[in-house]
Amino acid sequence: MEMNKKIEATLQSLDGMQRASASPYLLTRLQARLQTKEPDNFWVKAGRFLNRPVVAICAMFILILINFAIIVKSDVAVPDNKSITTATNYGNDLLSTNILSNYDLESTQP
Repeated sequence: MEMNKKIEATLQSLDGMQRASASPYLLTRLQARLQTKEPDNFWVKAGRFLNRPVVAICAMFILILINFAIIVKSDVAVPDNKSITTATNYGNDLLSTNILSNYDLESTQP
């Protein structure tokens, strides 16, 4: 019963509705605004050029070719054992320190 009253009140609130009307010159102003063209700057032109699918596909192809050329042309030199051993023998140098050399691990007294 209460639900029927709410439904009836809602329907009665819609009885006095009228169609909304726009201001008289709204369509004219909208058409004029659409017809005026702002001058294109550099970024608009660059964006239009880069948005073309042909440009994007060519750029991807060039990047793939560059990556392939780098992989093919790279000369990975295998280091010899002598250079590795000389690189690890720098531990006896006076200037080389590590975090464990700053603390006396034997002492338990503060």
